[in-house]
Amino acid sequence: MSHVSNEEIRRLGSGEAGEIEAEGLAQHALSCEPCRALIAGFVEDIAPRAKREGSLKALVELIRVERDKALELLITRAEWSSFRELTRKAQRDRVILSRACHSSTFLDVLLAEMRSADSWNESEFLANLALLVVQGMDEKRCPAALKNDLLAGIWTELANVRRISSEWQHAAVALRKSEQYLAEGTGNPLPRARMLSVTASLRAEQGHLSEALALLKQCRQIYQASRDWSQVARTLVQMAYFLMDTEPDRGLTFLNQASPLIPVEDAALRWLAATLRTEGLIEIKQIDQALMAFQWAESLRVFQTRPDARLRSTFTPARLLEALGYTQEAERLFEEVISGDLHLENYHTAFLDLLYLFGFHIRAGSTEKAIAICQRALAQLDLLELGHDQLRAVWTQLRDATGRKALTSQSLDMARSYLRVHWKHPAAKTPVLTAGTS
Repeated sequence: MSHVSNEEIRRLGSGEAGEIEAEGLAQHALSCEPCRALIAGFVEDIAPRAKREGSLKALVELIRVERDKALELLITRAEWSSFRELTRKAQRDRVILSRACHSSTFLDVLLAEMRSADSWNESEFLANLALLVVQGMDEKRCPAALKNDLLAGIWTELANVRRISSEWQHAAVALRKSEQYLAEGTGNPLPRARMLSVTASLRAEQGHLSEALALLKQCRQIYQASRDWSQVARTLVQMAYFLMDTEPDRGLTFLNQASPLIPVEDAALRWLAATLRTEGLIEIKQIDQALMAFQWAESLRVFQTRPDARLRSTFTPARLLEALGYTQEAERLFEEVISGDLHLENYHTAFLDLLYLFGFHIRAGSTEKAIAICQRALAQLDLLELGHDQLRAVWTQLRDATGRKALTSQSLDMARSYLRVHWKHPAAKTPVLTAGTS
């Protein structure tokens, strides 16, 4: 059924719609959030005729519940706003003592704040507040098993924050905590699915791609069994993200499976999927298709809230220009991206992009420019006091191998894999990128 029209809403609210028509409209609105939002303004007009069991009564009840939750969220956000003026000790005391803080809504607000916190230290503090919220919840309304599910969720989200900060060991500790709480929880599979997803991201970043994909397969099965198709779509996009550099054809297959499942209103996920599709099509040299996919991604970028979205949407056209032979234009865009990465202090991404620019110059036969990129990377590591000795050794090997004309495509692949995984944590031994490297 198509979306409910304004005329149909008017007829429903005025009582002009017959019983069959009203039930049909209600049935559609129960599963369509945008239409439900439109009908919400007429819910009190509709309520008197929704006395017997059926779709119309269910719709009225659902709208009232959603309205109450929305109001509770607004009040909770106002409550949290008052916390900003308090010291950390005062915030802890207030969470412990105030019953207004002991709700799932307040917990959700805290978790959202934790995910968007400016520093790892702030995220850790907010996670501790979240733990206090759950501990303070009324046992009658929130039994021990349900509390354990909520505690598991907190540890999972904290693990994700730690993972993003490349604090891998601390992330693993948090995931083990999550598993322990889930073992004593309600048995609801959805918190476990989220934990599997974060674990998969961690394992992928640590270089264990096969294990990460196996975890996501479990995650996908849970969401399919729960008929949570938006999360199935998100998991498929995540699988595609892991594969796009090494197995682009397989990654594109996952994107094709995800595409019809992505909710229309989730423009951010649609942008990510379209961007990944563009990258995959570039990898398999389907440039005309990649151009079309990029245009679609650009139409969605306005809805993207990631701070690096503009830079990623500059890196992709640079790759397209490279593939189309516009090397000077591509180089300008690559340089813009790297400058932006450094400005945002996205140093890991900046050095991966520097490595891509290095490969770009190698492919173009610009040996001197490639060597200059290595010198620049080494200077940036020293200037910013970043990394460890193995990172310097990798860039030194690339520079020297380029000067000797001993660089191979395998050398570049090894360097890329090393920088992805060992940016913050050195490997057991320094990688040897070319024969004859000491």
